Amino acid sequence: MLVASQGEHEWAARLWGAAEALREAIGAPMPPVYRATYEQAVALARAQVGEEAFAAAWAEGLAMPLEQTINDVLKMGGEARK
Repeated sequence: MLVASQGEHEWAARLWGAAEALREAIGAPMPPVYRATYEQAVALARAQVGEEAFAAAWAEGLAMPLEQTINDVLKMGGEARK
């Protein structure tokens, strides 16, 4: 949600897709306490980029290997600090 709050809505969609894939792989559903905030952030991001771009980014995240997701997040964090 931090990435989305910084205006990086497509990147957020990729991360949410990757997180969904990871949760499914390890059998750890999202805790209900986070669901409402999560759904609001997803809806806002979807509205900002449009359904087609959002769905494509989400699908990309679903397909990303965990190692790539981690590397991308670390790389993005380094760029944010510059």
